[in-house]
Amino acid sequence: MARAKKADVTQRRLLSLWAPPEGAGAAIGVLATTFTLDTALFEEECLARFAGVQSDPARDGALYRIEREEKLADLLCAAVVADIHHCGGRRSLRWDLLAARPASGVMHAKISLMAWSNHVRVIVGSANLSNDGYRRNQESVALLEFSESFADRGLLVPLLAYLRELLSLTAGPARQRAEQLLQWVDKRLPRHASPGKG
Repeated sequence: MARAKKADVTQRRLLSLWAPPEGAGAAIGVLATTFTLDTALFEEECLARFAGVQSDPARDGALYRIEREEKLADLLCAAVVADIHHCGGRRSLRWDLLAARPASGVMHAKISLMAWSNHVRVIVGSANLSNDGYRRNQESVALLEFSESFADRGLLVPLLAYLRELLSLTAGPARQRAEQLLQWVDKRLPRHASPGKG
């Protein structure tokens, strides 16, 4: 019994990182990368928290689908880049699934960038966007928070460059939407130096 309780607390903590902080403003867009992907977990748990969907897909049925459509229609981008070997599953057409095709090896990055009008959050960690990654495994994550009042460009610029590099492994109009989100983040956040730098 104690183990089940501990797992529930861990699950809540990891999924809670997808909910906006106080004062974050309107949801703008999300770009996530993963090796393996559970589309239902991403859509019903992660993306729903990010966009503020209040209804439950299991309990509310049509109401959930309507609310999801309305919330996701307002986003600049909602996308997941997954390794080509793990790009499958049921999903809404309101978010993009991009297949990463590296010249050799696999795409193994696990980064989630979430942008609201007043806040940007980046999760860098070991957890795939899967039930195992978010509910069963012991995983570690680093959380980076950027706001209109402060953004360490020394962290942000290489992060955006790396996400652009991952997008270069994909193709199609969905890639353009994801690149537009990265441009929005780059232009929106302040360009002043971080503390301790000239």
